[in-house]
Amino acid sequence: MSETRPLELPESPLPAEAEEAILHRIHRMQGQLQGLVRMIEGKRDCRDILRLIAAIRSAAQSLGTLVLAHYLWECLHGRPDLSPEEVRSIVQRLSAELLR
Repeated sequence: MSETRPLELPESPLPAEAEEAILHRIHRMQGQLQGLVRMIEGKRDCRDILRLIAAIRSAAQSLGTLVLAHYLWECLHGRPDLSPEEVRSIVQRLSAELLR
């Protein structure tokens, strides 16, 4: 089985218009994590704790997808030097890294 080489893509900060929405999601996740600590310290039922962990995991996955979408748009949109196959390969590899 061949090993994939590390991605060599340009660095790109988040666009200003996306930053507020992304930070809002992160702050909401911080609140969920603080709630998780309170639940554990308060000896809450394991099922409730697991539900909150699932919600946090889902929020993190959604956040990663949002950041990925912005990165792809900023870095790959309108790149005449990339063929559709190269773009598809980059998207697949970034998606695989996100899902690890």
